[in-house]
Amino acid sequence: MSCRDPQIEFKGYLAETQERELVASLIESLERMAPSDSQIKAMIGRANHLFEGMVSINSMARKFIVYHRAETKAGLIEFLQAEMTRQIGEWKRTRFSDCQVA
Repeated sequence: MSCRDPQIEFKGYLAETQERELVASLIESLERMAPSDSQIKAMIGRANHLFEGMVSINSMARKFIVYHRAETKAGLIEFLQAEMTRQIGEWKRTRFSDCQVA
């Protein structure tokens, strides 16, 4: 699986080890749900007293992307995970809807 080495970028502040592990855990959980050929990228940054983040998943099947700003890192990461989980779930529910059984 090509998403084994996700790219995680922190901008505008020095991320603590615990936070790096939390984001890595988020990526690992998304890996298990994403299409098998996915490449995952994540960015967490700080701008004007807000935390901002982006997670993208690129695959042959579809591109998923989530961007959000929040007052806390925990709130940001929670939103990114929930929204990406929602998008992947929607894709899974509809990915075979165009196929017809003969």
